[in-house]
Amino acid sequence: MRNIKIIILLLFIAAIFVSACSGIKNFYRALPLAFQPDNQKLYDTIVYLDSIFFDAYNTCGVNLEKYGSFYADSIEFYHDKGGLATSKQDIIDATKKNICGKVTRELVKGSIEVYPINNYGAVEIGFHKFH
Repeated sequence: MRNIKIIILLLFIAAIFVSACSGIKNFYRALPLAFQPDNQKLYDTIVYLDSIFFDAYNTCGVNLEKYGSFYADSIEFYHDKGGLATSKQDIIDATKKNICGKVTRELVKGSIEVYPINNYGAVEIGFHKFH
């Protein structure tokens, strides 16, 4: 009787694991396959700058100055847990303390979408994984 309960429990755990893994796989399968930007030059510029910024982020132990160069002195950055930050140096210091050598960002290939905002700039949407 005890062995049957253990087998049922293991099968239940396996079913949950398989279900969770297939959900993640389906999430990435649902990504748009062929985003067509309204402005190819703007799109290429944003994608390029994204790669430069996150290369500096991922290697901030040696590229902290390059990483910091992306921020304006008058930045307003809102973190979902830390709240509002308005100091460029505080953001750089927090990155050095909490990110450098601990976290890297990986872009999900083909997930970037860029939409121009008339007379203002643009918004980038994409998926990434943090390791």
